[in-house]
Amino acid sequence: MSTIPSSSVLEGSSVTLICSSDANPAVIYTWSRESEGQLKQLQTGHTLTFNRTDPTHRGWYHCTAQNQHGSQNSSVMLDIQYVPQISTSSSCSRTDVTVCFCETDGNPSPELEWHLSGRPVTNSSNTFISEERLSSTGLRSSITLHQSLTHTSTLQCVSRNTHGTDKKMFDLVLTPLQFTGCQQVKIPLLIILGLYALTVGLGLYKMRQLSAKLKAQNEADGTYASLQLSAPASEYETLNIKRDR
Repeated sequence: MSTIPSSSVLEGSSVTLICSSDANPAVIYTWSRESEGQLKQLQTGHTLTFNRTDPTHRGWYHCTAQNQHGSQNSSVMLDIQYVPQISTSSSCSRTDVTVCFCETDGNPSPELEWHLSGRPVTNSSNTFISEERLSSTGLRSSITLHQSLTHTSTLQCVSRNTHGTDKKMFDLVLTPLQFTGCQQVKIPLLIILGLYALTVGLGLYKMRQLSAKLKAQNEADGTYASLQLSAPASEYETLNIKRDR
């Protein structure tokens, strides 16, 4: 089996797999591909052509040559190479420190770099960088910034391999609207607690006003009743004293 131009091709290129044998009588060629541990038959014929390759074409291809006397198999690994692509899910979160992650996929497997305000960043007392290999073509890197940032600070993730480069700029603008999920929960909770405290305070204030009003009214009613009862009694006693004389 042979591959034209080769078994490693750049995404978007055309490639042809060729299967040949020396047999009599002539053989029938059958192409198949490994998929999830099983062989999936594709077509018959001595060639298999992809006019415009993409990463999904990457994998093992098998050619079977068969006639009435027997069969023979041959295999080739078709490697589709492509420029790195940074995932749109790459993002930052901010609490006391700034944490950003960048995911990229490319073939050959790409490298990742971080640039802060245009300068490459490495591990130090103010920054911590870690990498995780996701697959043979995928890479994930995270950076933690302990240093203070200004409104002019910029952070960029740069991914590159032999075929090209991809970049992503992260927004580090210092605004009060950038919160983590935990902080987003805390804000409504604080508002609710504040409204509850205000409601309780107003309730207590109104109760105290009502209590003072009732107390003043009761004192006024008691004084009036005392005056009404004492006046007739005093007059009657005076008249009795005059009769005894």
